[in-house]
Amino acid sequence: MKEGLLNLPARIAKKTNQEDVSPIPAVIPMEPETVNRIMQAYAGERPGEFFFPNYQLTFLVPAGATVVFIYNIPANFVCTRQKYSKILSDYYHPDIAVMLYVDGASVTPFPASLAQPLEFDYGEHYVKRRNVTIQMTNNSARDAQLTFFTFCSIIHVDIYERWYRLLVEKQVDCLNECVLEKGGRRL
Repeated sequence: MKEGLLNLPARIAKKTNQEDVSPIPAVIPMEPETVNRIMQAYAGERPGEFFFPNYQLTFLVPAGATVVFIYNIPANFVCTRQKYSKILSDYYHPDIAVMLYVDGASVTPFPASLAQPLEFDYGEHYVKRRNVTIQMTNNSARDAQLTFFTFCSIIHVDIYERWYRLLVEKQVDCLNECVLEKGGRRL
């Protein structure tokens, strides 16, 4: 079957009486969010191995204060949600700043100004093993209520190590194979 997919352009060219073309590898990679959605659809079949809560937490951040909230990932689980966490406020001001950390590593390279609603993509920090920390600093003259909203994909560490991570690595291997066939280099 793999050979048939790789030679699809050549087979199309022959059917349309065009000159023969070299095969072009075609791979449709699954991003982590797609894997999360597949698991979410299957969650009822595997209770206790993965779950998908939504959290909405509101914090009072007084003027001139910093409030830190730490969301701990349950023991023996990881969180694999990559997108999106949102922070909303009843009062937007450029002197209100937010920093987001995953397992101690900064997701935001510098404080994000809360002059408008914020959305965070966890990027390379999408696998969260210990915690997510939100640091909110209000240097404005007025108190603010900040609301943090996020979706979580909480997966037992055994499922992550023996299925999820292997699936993501296979996607990288497949893409590397396609790039190498065209003279590129491996990631």
